[in-house]
Parts: sequence; structure tokens; C-alpha cells
Amino acid sequence: MEERMEVKVSTILDLAQFLGTSELTVSVPAKATVMNVLEAVRELTGRDVREKIIAPETGDLKSFIRVFVEGRDVRFLQGLATPVNPGDTVLILPPAAGG
Repeated sequence: MEERMEVKVSTILDLAQFLGTSELTVSVPAKATVMNVLEAVRELTGRDVREKIIAPETGDLKSFIRVFVEGRDVRFLQGLATPVNPGDTVLILPPAAGG
């Protein structure tokens, strides 16, 4: 049986509304990446958050989306291929407008 681990996913605003929650815990393979976490969110919620945050033309994060693993921006790590560890928190931040 494949070894698995749990990772926490948090988000706010429109993405929380889209997913129906601002926080959830997903089970992913032991050597998972941010992309694996996003796939697990889809499996758990039935909602594909990837369509909201990944640019189809590049396969990378949309420029206005920020994703953090344990407080570190994945843009400065390995992007969607950034590894996650057991108990990590993946924070997905959509753009926020206001004044």
C-alpha cells in the first residue's frame, strides 16, 4: 500500500467560496508536490481549483495568484512541483481588491 501523508490547505475570498470552505485537510502520496495537493483538493471537494489558479496556456500559476507552502512563495521554489511534507500548510491566495 502506498505511503500517504496529510497536508492542510487554506484559502480565502472567492476560492473559499468556490470550494465551499476556507480550510481542509487532504491525503497525498508521501513524496507529493503542490500539484498533487491541488489534485487531492479536487478529489475531496469535486471542485477543480486548478482551473481557477493555473493558466492553461502555460501550465503555471496565473500571475495574480499566490501559493505558499509553510509561508514560502512557491514562485521562488519549484512552482507547482514544490515538494510538501507531512503536516505542511498550503495557502492559496486569490487577488484581493479594495480601497
